Amino acid sequence: MGDYKREVRDTFTYHGAGFAVVLRRLPMLLLGTEWVFDVKPSAIDRRIFERLPHQASRLTGYQVRFIRIYADMTLKAFAHRFGVSHPAVLKWERAGDSMTNMSWSTEKDIRLFVLSQSESSAQEFQAFYEALTTEANEAVTPLEIDIEELVGVH
Repeated sequence: MGDYKREVRDTFTYHGAGFAVVLRRLPMLLLGTEWVFDVKPSAIDRRIFERLPHQASRLTGYQVRFIRIYADMTLKAFAHRFGVSHPAVLKWERAGDSMTNMSWSTEKDIRLFVLSQSESSAQEFQAFYEALTTEANEAVTPLEIDIEELVGVH
């Protein structure tokens, strides 16, 4: 087997989650004439899922859809879980790259749900809950994730 060329990209805009995510320090591998991630896409998606509750800006429609699909929930199950109607979830998801305009209390519940699905300690969960007393920024900003620690995760 021949030598592979490897490099680490300082930044890379990833669209595999259905919305733009800026990946920092992304390991890449040259296969033939094409550069590909040296990280399993499912590992990137897992990291996105874990980081979404921590983003400074409000959730967008595409992010809500990503959360619902990643959590393997139907529209009906997602709506039931968060105490809203099925049409409300559809409205949020149709917001696309824009904020959903859902209530802050519902968004906090969604963020806490995502955090509960991550590997966080009770202390981390408590600290996060207390930090959510302040509403997220209204301006939509891209999610940024440092991927360096996922090197070689296949």
